[in-house]
Amino acid sequence: ELEHDGEEEQNVYDKYACWCEKTSAAKAKAIDDAKELVDTLAEKVRESKGLAATLAGKLATVHASLAQAVEDQQTATKAREAEREAFLKEDEKLADAIDQVTKAGGELDSPAAKAKLLAIASKLKATSRSPPVAALQTLESSAPLAVKQAKGIVADMKETFEGNRAANQKVEAEKVRLYKELMLAKGKEIDQARKLAREYEEEVAGARKTAARTIESREDTLEQIAADEKFFADTVESCKEKASDHTEQVKLRQAELDGVYEAIKVLESPEAREVLTAATSNFVQVSMSSQNSRASALEALRAQAPRSQLASTVLAMVQSGVSFQDVQEKIDDMLKVLKQKEEQDVKDKDECVAKTNTNIRKADTLTAAVGRIQKRLDGARQLEADIEAAIETQQAKEEEQQDLISDAETDREEASRRYESDLKDDEAAVKLLGKAIKAMEHTPALLQQRGSRALVLKANSVVELLKHIQGTLEKEIEQEKKQEDDDVEEYEKQEADNKATLEAIQQRKSDLSKDLSETRSDAESEEQDLTNEEDRKSKVATLLEDIKPGCDWLLSNYDKRREQRQEETEGLYTAKEILSGSVSPSAAGFLQK
Repeated sequence: ELEHDGEEEQNVYDKYACWCEKTSAAKAKAIDDAKELVDTLAEKVRESKGLAATLAGKLATVHASLAQAVEDQQTATKAREAEREAFLKEDEKLADAIDQVTKAGGELDSPAAKAKLLAIASKLKATSRSPPVAALQTLESSAPLAVKQAKGIVADMKETFEGNRAANQKVEAEKVRLYKELMLAKGKEIDQARKLAREYEEEVAGARKTAARTIESREDTLEQIAADEKFFADTVESCKEKASDHTEQVKLRQAELDGVYEAIKVLESPEAREVLTAATSNFVQVSMSSQNSRASALEALRAQAPRSQLASTVLAMVQSGVSFQDVQEKIDDMLKVLKQKEEQDVKDKDECVAKTNTNIRKADTLTAAVGRIQKRLDGARQLEADIEAAIETQQAKEEEQQDLISDAETDREEASRRYESDLKDDEAAVKLLGKAIKAMEHTPALLQQRGSRALVLKANSVVELLKHIQGTLEKEIEQEKKQEDDDVEEYEKQEADNKATLEAIQQRKSDLSKDLSETRSDAESEEQDLTNEEDRKSKVATLLEDIKPGCDWLLSNYDKRREQRQEETEGLYTAKEILSGSVSPSAAGFLQK
């Protein structure tokens, strides 16, 4: 029976020892891997922080370059505006001078001039409410008088003025070209700087978020390492204690078996039989009370032995001739070991229950956290889709607004070309009329000298008609200029409004793009957090699986082991009392029942 119990207990211990070995090895490897991960994460934190600092420096440089480019644009624009204003003033003076010399050197004796006068007369008859009919008829029926002027000096002056004006216009055109090239280059530089700044800002934010997430992961890993190291230390200590207890139990059982085997060997030897036979017939009892006491104790212990393996050990020791005092001291040692086992089992049970409950609560907490993060991630992905749709809408609005601006610009250019053409015709007509008037002003005096009064009246009538036509055309020109100025002002206002609307659309699209980038970054961060929490949840589940075999074995055998220890304890106390003589054999038998 002792050997069978020993084999059964050895099998149970072997399973527990196997669990200890596998669990300790797996946990030690997990700790080593986690420490390597901590070093890797620490290096990644340093890299992320270093990258963020480097990018922040580059961003500051880009911002400085951007500010300088904008300042260069503003300075160049102010200088160009001042040069343009000076050019326009000088050009206006030269235009007036050219107009004056042109008027002075004009003549009206060409067929083209006559045809122009007739066209003006017809236009005036059609548009004027009370035209001077007689004068118009005279103008239509009479060939215009030509007055030839000395044109040499006037032509030289005109050529000089026109040359100066053309040279100024060429210089101005070159300045405009250079200014446009500068503005285009600075515009590209500003656009590139802004794009680069946005990229650096996103990269800086990404590096900082990566560093923050990595720090959090490192802290989580350190926390897990601490928990794993505690579990590992507790497991190793518990396994050592179990091994020590098992070793002691094996020694006790072996001592018990050795005692039993030795007693059997002694009692079954020929010498023992001869001694016992002689003792029954010839033995002179020196101390009858002592012999009776040992016999009584043996009888009581035999009655107690079936209840307790350790009592059987005590019986074997008594049978082998060990003194009662030594046996009682050994019993005290056995009782101490049983008490220690009881305390250790209680401690192990409490630790198993506490660890299991703690990790179950952690698992529940992490499950809830995973659910919350998943919900936030779904919200971020939905927001990302909404922002993308909004960007597409703004893109369509931008294209529509650009088409509107382009169409308005085309209409304005066409209107401007028509205005320039009409203005050119009207100004040419006014100029021609001026020449005609100047030529006709000397005619009445010549006719007066010749005594032709009727012709004088006709000549005066023609001059008045020409002046009336000239004045009418000049008013029309002023009205056309005013109307053109009003149209240009309205176009510029509308253009400014359209461009402001376009800029607002583009700004909104840019803001949405930034929001999209931030939302995507947030979604990536949520995905990383989700992965981290799921990893932590998996580690907790693994820890529960690791402690489950040992705890299950301990909890399922706890009551049985406790009952066995109680039986062993009671058996040892009874044996001790038997040896001390405080319990009779009959009482020991009663206790057995």
